[in-house]
Amino acid sequence: MNTFTHLLEGGYEALHLLADAKAGLRALVGIHSTKRGPALGGTRALATYASEDEAILDVLRLARGMTYKAALAGLPYGGGKAVIMLPRGSFDRARLFEAFGRAVDSLGGRYITTEDRGAASSTCRTTRPTRAASSTSPRK
Repeated sequence: MNTFTHLLEGGYEALHLLADAKAGLRALVGIHSTKRGPALGGTRALATYASEDEAILDVLRLARGMTYKAALAGLPYGGGKAVIMLPRGSFDRARLFEAFGRAVDSLGGRYITTEDRGAASSTCRTTRPTRAASSTSPRK
């Protein structure tokens, strides 16, 4: 797959590769558009991707879909999506999601994550050390 061609022809703004060897984190954040505001989209945490290319295609396809969903709902957000390629075998889930939270925070608010397949709200709460860019804060 020619990633840059795919990004340019699809009108994507960014594809971020996030890694933390100690936590076992291998994740992607695809940002399709921030024209209406920060990119909003869920985080999928799956161990079923056959390849990195498959995960890249999935995160980009889903990010574009989130752009349209946010626009149709009249939300002041653009579209993005995250994919965590879960390690096979045992791993510390809390440590991995904390590392993911730090990595998303490093994007400076360009991407706001929510829950999706494999990332329940209880898990997503651990992704935000500051919770500045997560829509999974507990309700009061």
